[in-house]
Amino acid sequence: MAFFMNGLDPEGYDRTYDDRVLVRRVLAYFRPFRWAMIGVAAMVAIAASLEVALPLLVARGIDRLADDRSGARVGWLAAGILGAGVLAWAFSFVR
Repeated sequence: MAFFMNGLDPEGYDRTYDDRVLVRRVLAYFRPFRWAMIGVAAMVAIAASLEVALPLLVARGIDRLADDRSGARVGWLAAGILGAGVLAWAFSFVR
């Protein structure tokens, strides 16, 4: 597989950039869109945390239902799971 890169040695006129310079250039390109990027990052973080909350709600809910099988507890568990699922879907949709 070494023959694939034959003849691709750097030329004398090739520029070399430091990582700091490249990061500055990329950040300059994204500067006009910074609020959109912050919003997308927040949506990703919230959607991910809600996706993680679903299995935790189910596991803890089953543990609690083993001790107390009242109708109110089942209703709150179902509402919490439904709410977390709907919010996770909504944040993923907005993202």
